[in-house]
Amino acid sequence: ERSTLYNYFYWTQIRTYGGVASKKLEEFVFKFQKEAFGIKKDMPLWKKCITKISDLMAHAIGRLYVDKMFDTKAKETMDKLVGVLSSVFGEMLKNNTWMDEPTRNEAMEKLQKMGAKIGYPVWMLNDTYLNGLYEYVPAVFLNNSFLNVLLGLRLNRNIQEVLKLRQPYKKEDEWYTGSAVVNAFYNPTSNDITFPAGILQPPFFQDGVPSSLNMGAIGMVIGHEISHGFDDGGSQFDADGQLRNWWTASAKQKFLERAQCFIEQYGNVTVKEVSLKLNGKNSLGENMADNSGLKAAYLAFRKFNDTNKMLPGLNFTGDQLFFVSNAMGWCQRIRKERLRIEVQYNSHSPAKYRVNLPMGNFPDFVAAFSCSDRSPMNIKNKCTMW
Repeated sequence: ERSTLYNYFYWTQIRTYGGVASKKLEEFVFKFQKEAFGIKKDMPLWKKCITKISDLMAHAIGRLYVDKMFDTKAKETMDKLVGVLSSVFGEMLKNNTWMDEPTRNEAMEKLQKMGAKIGYPVWMLNDTYLNGLYEYVPAVFLNNSFLNVLLGLRLNRNIQEVLKLRQPYKKEDEWYTGSAVVNAFYNPTSNDITFPAGILQPPFFQDGVPSSLNMGAIGMVIGHEISHGFDDGGSQFDADGQLRNWWTASAKQKFLERAQCFIEQYGNVTVKEVSLKLNGKNSLGENMADNSGLKAAYLAFRKFNDTNKMLPGLNFTGDQLFFVSNAMGWCQRIRKERLRIEVQYNSHSPAKYRVNLPMGNFPDFVAAFSCSDRSPMNIKNKCTMW
């Protein structure tokens, strides 16, 4: 019905801008978030403003972050780590016993053509180009409301997108996220992985620390993103980012059988705090990437020459440090209300299960900590893809 469409449209606008539009709407949005997510205290207005500006001026904020906080040496180190992980993932593809040669050849071609964007785009350092990205922002005056400023920035973004139509496309120049973002991405239509400068900091990455720490954290993230090129979604796109079935019927069937193992394994886990089971289907792609990424990162870690290095004051072996470092990246405190929403709707499993299930599936973790056959961290019916 038309009224439903109207209500949906206005509600999306309220959710997007209500928190900064007016005092009355700010209070309304907070009440909603309090009920939906269990939030006890509203975010300070200055922090809301920065968040909104960061969304609409991602590359300008990214430039500020890179200029003040980013060490270019981290970019060089990441280039090497991505190369190592890509090579190891290639070995995993070659060594798996269920994939036939025609499909394996297609998979190897896709891996070889997979691009990597690290830190920031080169054009972000060009002041003229960067200023041009905000060319259509209307003039801002002291009596403008913050909402009007945001709408002007959104107008500029929409104009910039329209102007790209029928223009030459260079996928290496396209950055779909800001450089200050703490996240990582795989894009199936361009077949590339992206690691913004924002994630190249502790606890995920730090130059000069033992390989176990970096490979357990950012190494797993790299392996995770590479794996997305071959999960239930990414596997439908070929080396050039085209939606094409490059799987033989036999290989596809074996892939689906392995995927079903993950669906059932995760789907049978009950999150006691909210009395709900994980949704193994909705989170399949992320669960596969978590498991495959952990394996790839560990195999890559074992290629370094400091695998036995320990940290002063900690009685952990190099292998144990690898897994501890991986777990630290997902450490969190979460409200029950938020946890319930994550279980029901998030494509990722809650953080606890992103750690415990992949490790319980991985024999090298079991060996590193000498888990007994009865240990919950030594899953009896293990799932694996590659």
